[in-house]
Amino acid sequence: MTTERESALERIVALAESHGIAADEIAQHMAVAQTPERQGGIVKALLAYTGSIFIFAGLGLLGSMVWPDIGPLQRVVITLGPGMVAFVLGILAHRESRFAKAVTPLFLVAAFMQPAGLFVFLDEFVPRAGEPELAALIVFAILALQQGIAFAQLRQPSLLFLTMIFWFAFIGTTMVWLDVDGDVNSITVGLSALFLSHFAALRGNHAITPFWYFIGGGFLLGGVFAAVEGGPAEIAYLGVNGFLVYLSIRLASRAMLVISVFGLIGYLSYFTYEYFANIIGWPIAMIVMGLVMIGVSAYAFKLGQGMDAARR
Repeated sequence: MTTERESALERIVALAESHGIAADEIAQHMAVAQTPERQGGIVKALLAYTGSIFIFAGLGLLGSMVWPDIGPLQRVVITLGPGMVAFVLGILAHRESRFAKAVTPLFLVAAFMQPAGLFVFLDEFVPRAGEPELAALIVFAILALQQGIAFAQLRQPSLLFLTMIFWFAFIGTTMVWLDVDGDVNSITVGLSALFLSHFAALRGNHAITPFWYFIGGGFLLGGVFAAVEGGPAEIAYLGVNGFLVYLSIRLASRAMLVISVFGLIGYLSYFTYEYFANIIGWPIAMIVMGLVMIGVSAYAFKLGQGMDAARR
């Protein structure tokens, strides 16, 4: 037995066929009809974000004006308090569909205010040990745990995005605290970002993966280049870069492809400047470099088209 919705769709199809109306014409007409509503939604969102900026500015100005005249507890309250309130409001808004558009802005406000509040708390109430890295990794660990638990319960993509931000900040700060070399730190963060991005994509969180593919690839390439620059293993950078291009094709990630192309062009620019700058062949090297860049960009464009075709 067909439902009312299915019956309505059947009548619409019958009317369209009887009048010779194509499906794309119907879609175009519906898009035009929805334009005023969309414009109203854009204006509403713009005003909401502008209002949020004014609130932030007001809180910051108020805090700076009264900061010297208030005690430690009050300082923590005016910094950490709004962040915690915004986080709770984000959770409550997630449960009401009519407040769906407010969820992400509230979580972003919380992610901005809570670290500041925790740093103020540590500065005011915890004896200073001369290790700011230790304080930072404690703050980032707490926030990564908070955002991760919230994401596990709510499955909100913005929470996963923020979890990854605080997690990578925790990893990087921990390695700085342990006095690990910067290139190893960068490689570790880059690999972690790529692995977690792929895991997030497998779980259906495709909206946040392009950003982290780009960031992860950038950290990985930067760390590898810093580790091998000027040494006999410098050519290994091209191998890592080529592997990222291969991964971008396998994962159909345009963001990873873009950072791979940037990395390749950057290395070729460095190579020509390093080894050809002081010889007569420098102008020729510049011309060759330009041709290589054009070829690389054309190849990347073809790969991007192939990714789009694969998605369809």
